[in-house]
Amino acid sequence: MEIQFRPFVESDLGVIHQFGLEHLGYDVPLNELKRRLDLVNADQDHYFRLAEDQLGTVLGMGHAYYMPLSIEPPQVVLYSLVVGAAARGKKLGSRFVSLVEDFARSRDASVIMVGTSVEREQAIRFYRSQGFEPSKQWAVLKKQVRQGSP
Repeated sequence: MEIQFRPFVESDLGVIHQFGLEHLGYDVPLNELKRRLDLVNADQDHYFRLAEDQLGTVLGMGHAYYMPLSIEPPQVVLYSLVVGAAARGKKLGSRFVSLVEDFARSRDASVIMVGTSVEREQAIRFYRSQGFEPSKQWAVLKKQVRQGSP
């Protein structure tokens, strides 16, 4: 199966929304999703790619970003990686991780960090198989600073 990794175009919004909803549980309105993805695409420190087969069917998506830090070496955060059910077991996730590794090297980052819910045991096994090791356990706390953004 020949796979192409490419940036998104506006006509991909529906499939990106569906992947986010089905696999990650995020139901972002399409106009807000477009606004966010436009910001991501405009920022060279973000890496967002879709994987599609030779027929143009989107099989997965991944988003990573470069994060310079003050007290740790620069890192790349693998923010999301989704492989559709039909493409699982075909090394697509591994190929995404490899592309993110290339992105990290291009930014002179020494570490890729990924977080996932402790309940997502299959994802944790996958990331461990890719060489990721547990480092810390965090409590994720959020504070709303602006109203009106889902």
